[in-house]
Amino acid sequence: MKPGRFGKIVRSSAFAMVLALFSAGCWGSREVDEAAYVLAVGLDREPEGDLLFSMAIADVPSAPGPSPSGTPETSRRGTRFFSARAPGFFSGLTRCNALLEKPPNLTHLKLLVFSEELARAGIDEYLDSFVRWREFRRTVYIAVAKGRAAPIIASLAEVREDETGRYLELMLVNQSLTGFIPSGQFLRFYNDYKTKGHSPLAITVAARKGGKGAGPPEELPAPGHGVLEGDSPIQFTGAAIFKGGRMIGRLNAEETMAVGLMRGDLRQTFVTLPLPAEKGAKMEFRVMPARKPCLVMVRRGRGIRFDLTLFLRAEVVNIERRMGEPGIPGLAAAERALAEWFEERCRAVFAKAQSLRADFLGFAGKARWLAPDWPAWRRWNWEAGFAEAPLHLKVEVDVDQTGLIVDENILREE
Repeated sequence: MKPGRFGKIVRSSAFAMVLALFSAGCWGSREVDEAAYVLAVGLDREPEGDLLFSMAIADVPSAPGPSPSGTPETSRRGTRFFSARAPGFFSGLTRCNALLEKPPNLTHLKLLVFSEELARAGIDEYLDSFVRWREFRRTVYIAVAKGRAAPIIASLAEVREDETGRYLELMLVNQSLTGFIPSGQFLRFYNDYKTKGHSPLAITVAARKGGKGAGPPEELPAPGHGVLEGDSPIQFTGAAIFKGGRMIGRLNAEETMAVGLMRGDLRQTFVTLPLPAEKGAKMEFRVMPARKPCLVMVRRGRGIRFDLTLFLRAEVVNIERRMGEPGIPGLAAAERALAEWFEERCRAVFAKAQSLRADFLGFAGKARWLAPDWPAWRRWNWEAGFAEAPLHLKVEVDVDQTGLIVDENILREE
């Protein structure tokens, strides 16, 4: 073999061995217990202009190992709270890193809470930076606190669950089933924020009595429903209305439910109505959408008119009445009562949207197709047209017929 050819073979073999060495394994990888996973973040504006950055960290246990006594032991999962004053979001994250033994990671962030003061001042600068950051998921829930955000984050240490992240997911999904909070995920919020004519909605959250640094529970439900009680450290009810990146108002629980119905987001709710013929008697219904709302828009010059039809189906789940009183009303009367109940609340929400000149009902998404082209839609003063538009609302309710009604509950008394 020629000497030159032998040298080429040696160099090729050495290169192949080095390549195989560096391509094998997971170079640059990180074990699960080598990162501090941030579950929730709170942002407050300090009087001097700095930002108070608060975060709840999931305490992921290390792999089981022998204790000094020789018996296996595992660390308990929990939630740790950290906060720091900083000029911005990422500088706050960096300063909190000085207190951590592991680098913080935002890939499992579930909840982002802005204080009411910061939300009313404007959150534009944060939204654009979040959408560009690779660790920020689009499924993060956006919320506005009743007051400051730090007590909300600190209260998560009171959660009686092994996994606080799972607790937040279940809380937010469960509340969305009743319609008492908006969808609230970052993707929809940001798209509404960037879309002409849309006003995004964020979730309203409050720290409850018992949480670290928290005051008494807030009056978040609809008027007349009283204050909710329980051992949950936080409470999700209602929505915060944004316009141009600033918070301009709130919706209570029933108003948020009406918005979900008009937007086609409502999945189910329960309604209690009094029986008109009997004092103190009432009927309870489980109400669900029969199909998507039908919205027809008629444009006349620069003005517009909305024709909205809502389709609901309901089932009677409970009737409370005194024995010996007249029979319950027929299905037709119950359907009329339910239709009037929902129509009253939807009209009140629409009037509130017009008074704020904020289309958080999503009507602009369909109105843009009435413009012949994109420049025409940009020239259309949708805010003024929406604020002056009349609404023709119709609510159609079908109450399911029960298969059997038992007049007396036959129970043997011992």
